[in-house]
Amino acid sequence: MESKQKRMLFIRFCYWLAAILDALLAGDLLLYVLFGTTIYLQYPTLTPITQFLARQVIPLVIGWTILLIWAVQKPVERRIILIFTALPLLLLGILLDLVLLLLGNKSSSLGTNLISFIIQMILMILMLIGFIIANQLKKINSKWNDGDLQ
Repeated sequence: MESKQKRMLFIRFCYWLAAILDALLAGDLLLYVLFGTTIYLQYPTLTPITQFLARQVIPLVIGWTILLIWAVQKPVERRIILIFTALPLLLLGILLDLVLLLLGNKSSSLGTNLISFIIQMILMILMLIGFIIANQLKKINSKWNDGDLQ
């Protein structure tokens, strides 16, 4: 496989991995809201407040999933989505998980906080690498196009 194809495959993998994890999160949140249980995350007992918060988050998670799938269609041109996902969303999630771990969060298990922290760290690193690779491909494409015009 050609180097450019490998790079494109990696960038697409970054988008798809984030989209799949988001879709799983949305499904888990839906189960939580509808039945008060989850598959892989251990949320606190369902209360009116946690149900309200989950209901507010579900559309955002689904919307971001759709945005990531949209970005896969033109991964280099829409590479800014990688940064928007990695820095504001994942970095803030990582910082929140870190604060919860340090404070000994009682509403969620230590295992859940650690798993969330590790997944978000790995995903953020992959997305930042994907953004760097997409920038390199964009520069290569720009040089190629500039060479064609001369």
